[in-house]
Amino acid sequence: MQKVPLRKNYTLLALGIVYMIIATIQIFTSGIIAMQLYFSVAFISLSTTLCEFLKSCINWICTIEATATAIAIDGTKTIGKDIELIKQYPSLSELKGQLQTEYEDLTKRLEPKKETSRDKRLKIIGSIIPFIEIFDILFFAIITPLKIIPNDLLTNKVINIMSLLSVALAFLSIYMSDATSNTLDYYKEKSHIYCQISNFYLDIIKKISEDSPVREGRDNQNDNN
Repeated sequence: MQKVPLRKNYTLLALGIVYMIIATIQIFTSGIIAMQLYFSVAFISLSTTLCEFLKSCINWICTIEATATAIAIDGTKTIGKDIELIKQYPSLSELKGQLQTEYEDLTKRLEPKKETSRDKRLKIIGSIIPFIEIFDILFFAIITPLKIIPNDLLTNKVINIMSLLSVALAFLSIYMSDATSNTLDYYKEKSHIYCQISNFYLDIIKKISEDSPVREGRDNQNDNN
């Protein structure tokens, strides 16, 4: 399953510019801007941050799956090299059997799998999120100014709640993005270290196997002398 496209976040860029303009206007205005505008801003912010949070969650799931596949591919390559070299030594037959079992397990993981219902749901959610963002922005930008929203306690409470939820979802989105990046870096580093260690011992075994015929030749010469 592919990650949810970010579309370079032009939506967020546009909202950021518009909000900065609104804030600038409010700074230089003696009174308070119409409540309809603040209500629209609060709701659009909540809707957008919720969509971004969902995208972050979906991308985290996709990253975990993609990383697991990449690790399995690297593992099959490394273990394949190990088996090719170790099979030359009968004394390491037990180790060869263990590596062969691990190689087969990794190969099974790489076999194409049927799309599960969870994958279908995530795919559907990921595909409709961009349309939800655009629809909310257009709907509230057009409809809300036409309605009369009173500047009372209830309206202010609703706006405050939506604003707080927007900030909370923004923080959660940042956390999920960092978690995705950290998880990817961790498994990449772990896989790299495993490959380095494996290649190191493979090189040692190769050098030993290359030196063995030379040593045997020297021993035979000494015995003849």
